[in-house]
Amino acid sequence: MKTPQSINANIVAIVTGSTLLQCIALLGVLPIAANTLGRQLFSTVEMSLVLLLLLQSWRIRQWSVETAQNALVQNTARLCFYSLLLCGIGDFVNRNYFEQYYQWDAVIKHGYLIHAIGFFFPGYLLIALANWRLGRAKVGRRAAVIGIVVAGALGTLAFLDSYNPHVSPYASSAMWLYTLLHAVLAVSALWLIKTYGWSASCIVVIGVLLAPMADVLIAQFWIYQDHFPLIEHVNWILYFTSLAMIQQLPFLAARDAIAPGSRP
Repeated sequence: MKTPQSINANIVAIVTGSTLLQCIALLGVLPIAANTLGRQLFSTVEMSLVLLLLLQSWRIRQWSVETAQNALVQNTARLCFYSLLLCGIGDFVNRNYFEQYYQWDAVIKHGYLIHAIGFFFPGYLLIALANWRLGRAKVGRRAAVIGIVVAGALGTLAFLDSYNPHVSPYASSAMWLYTLLHAVLAVSALWLIKTYGWSASCIVVIGVLLAPMADVLIAQFWIYQDHFPLIEHVNWILYFTSLAMIQQLPFLAARDAIAPGSRP
């Protein structure tokens, strides 16, 4: 049976390899220009790394069952696995193997990024749900609702700041909803701090916060400005690290002898 220590060692190795790959790509020494075989091979390596991380998430899920963790821990591990699976499908869409551009309008060249939101949105929503399930006993519904409302308002303001009327209604709506979700996801990180304290939850919290930071780079330098592939590599470092850190959530939930959801 895999132990948390061995799983985490594997995750660290995967993240290290992924980061080194992107750093080499940033140096411009790899033959990965758009519309080339090198680009497709590079994308395939990236997807292989996602699959390796997904395997570790599956092992965490199995660990939660084999060690008879309580229902809350097992549900958290399940949500993390399905979240990563959905994000992995979004990554596959973002590899743009079929080299399609301007799929929604004449403004957004990398239209596949909008397609991918359909997978990233539910993927991150599952993490926000997991955070709420872990933190609801300590946070309370009223505080959570207030936090979500404030997050929604701030997310809407952030979206309006970059709104382009020439973008198709579907793409605009998708980006707005995705921005709202990221704001709520950031608030959900506070629920973890409230429940477990900073020292115990910092790895997961930082991972949760890195997710919106990675997408802010896309919104600012990739959607409307074509800084591809520079931003792609920087985004991937933040994003992939975020995914790996979020996978620590079941281990965080298992730290307490009594799960937060079962406390009086």
